[in-house]
Amino acid sequence: MTKETHELVAEHAGELIEALDNTAASLETVMVCFGNQMTKADQDGRWAVLNEAQRLVKLLRGETEEPASPRIITACRCGSPRVYRDAAINVNTEELGTYDLMSCSDCGYDGRHYREVEVSKDFDVETDSVEPA
Repeated sequence: MTKETHELVAEHAGELIEALDNTAASLETVMVCFGNQMTKADQDGRWAVLNEAQRLVKLLRGETEEPASPRIITACRCGSPRVYRDAAINVNTEELGTYDLMSCSDCGYDGRHYREVEVSKDFDVETDSVEPA
């Protein structure tokens, strides 16, 4: 990148981080709504992109990547920690809104009976599961 590009990025860093965060939230909504219509390879690729974008946003915001041990996560009654909250972006204002509705990407459950579970800091929400309720 040129010096001018670096300066432009530095000047608009907050806006770039916010745009990346909003894009990741939009992709998360798409995956929850339409992910099951994709091939497994497409799903895996898009989840990997989403996870990397979320990791980068946390890093750029100075948030710690290592949570305190133990930590509390939300899990579905099937034991999956891959639970998503619905979100929408206003097409006119690009304002992001989230809703109370949640769904499980593993079993498709879209009810209100999710639980908080204590897990170790080594727990991988992308691949691990907890005991079903």
